[in-house]
Amino acid sequence: MIQIGWQLDPVLLGGTLAAAAAALVGMGPLRSRLAPGTPFPTGRAALFLGGLALFVLSVASPLDGLSDGYLFSAHMLQHVLLVYGVAPLLLGGLPPWLLRPLLANRVVRPLAWALTRPVVALVLFSVLFSLWHLPGPFEAALRNETLHNAEHLGLIVLAWLAWWPIMGSLPELPSLGEPAQILYLFALPIGQFIVAAVLTFDTHPLYATYAQAPRLLGLDATTDQQVGGIIMKSASLIAFGIPLALAGTRWYRRENPVRAGASGRR
Repeated sequence: MIQIGWQLDPVLLGGTLAAAAAALVGMGPLRSRLAPGTPFPTGRAALFLGGLALFVLSVASPLDGLSDGYLFSAHMLQHVLLVYGVAPLLLGGLPPWLLRPLLANRVVRPLAWALTRPVVALVLFSVLFSLWHLPGPFEAALRNETLHNAEHLGLIVLAWLAWWPIMGSLPELPSLGEPAQILYLFALPIGQFIVAAVLTFDTHPLYATYAQAPRLLGLDATTDQQVGGIIMKSASLIAFGIPLALAGTRWYRRENPVRAGASGRR
């Protein structure tokens, strides 16, 4: 039986601390080389550290034990936190001048440019996110800790790519303008909606692990699966709906400066 408690894995905690230290060194002592005269990016550092804290909360707290062997809905909440919380916080927490040296590599730059193109990022995220939730790969990850860790890291990377056309800050890897952002954000959740619909409306448990698990919180396996589908659908609506509304507002204000200014004075 899987234990529910904090998972103090030294590799996980050590890797998280190493990532925090590397980012802070880059933003601090190395800043004079990378971006002379630039003040310490306090806000970005807070976002990055917040993303790492949320990562630890997602994969090392009791939520991880619940998600591994008891509740599919807990597992879906874990994935939602990684994709819609951890990934954008980490992306928003890295100043462009800290990322730019990576593009000096002649292999990294064209690869990064190709993977961050909106259509490529959207297709990769939608297809691979969906494939991970098929019963075969999902169950395989539950039974193999290395594969499970790779799944979580892979979801963060895929989400990072998916968020780049909205949040990317490097001119070398340009993000989208507001009209294109709106179209992109309309299309981005479609893959998740399909998966969520299957999970929500299928009346049979899809995952053997949760069908056979001890019941918690009074949820039978089918209801637990349906709750997981609702979590996925609701999270994607909120996570992509907020930047969609912001992009629409910015576009409107830029196209109608006089009217937007008048409404702001009321």
